[in-house]
Amino acid sequence: GGDPLQVELADLGRPAVARVVLPLPALVEEGAPAGAVQVEGGEGVDAPAAVAAGADALMLEVHPEPEKAMSDGYQSLTFEQFAETMEKCRTIAAAVGKTID
Repeated sequence: GGDPLQVELADLGRPAVARVVLPLPALVEEGAPAGAVQVEGGEGVDAPAAVAAGADALMLEVHPEPEKAMSDGYQSLTFEQFAETMEKCRTIAAAVGKTID
């Protein structure tokens, strides 16, 4: 039950909340909050939003042929999609005073 968008927004707010509660880095896993909804069609939508929300690290699944992956292919990015997602993340990181190594 519940509204998937509401769940996704709540999960993306976690890095900011974690920073207040714990003095630890905040890691966001792409694909975890809403499963296939997040990357279906080749969009790494949560990664740039997570950077904007203050994530210190991202966990992204990448596979040369997601449709042939043994598991989680539905939420995996191709190499090209990964490069595009990381470019978006770098742009957002620069806007919020961060860098991505």
